[in-house]
Amino acid sequence: MAGQQIQDALLQHDRVRRSTDLPVFFGVPQKDIISARNLIDRLETAAQVAAWNTDKRKCEGFYLLLRDEALIWWRSIK
Repeated sequence: MAGQQIQDALLQHDRVRRSTDLPVFFGVPQKDIISARNLIDRLETAAQVAAWNTDKRKCEGFYLLLRDEALIWWRSIK
């Protein structure tokens, strides 16, 4: 019984990890593999899967994806 619970927990953890594995975003078309709109859509889906229940948590996840020009843009929003 405990072995099955551990296996279920590991499968759930792997599902969440894969669902929240999002590409980084540079804000530079030549470097980005995803559009800004699609990144936001995927982030929203990842937030639902991972139960990121607050806007603060979503913003933290979003921030971690930003690089180069996108990070400069983020830092300019104060």
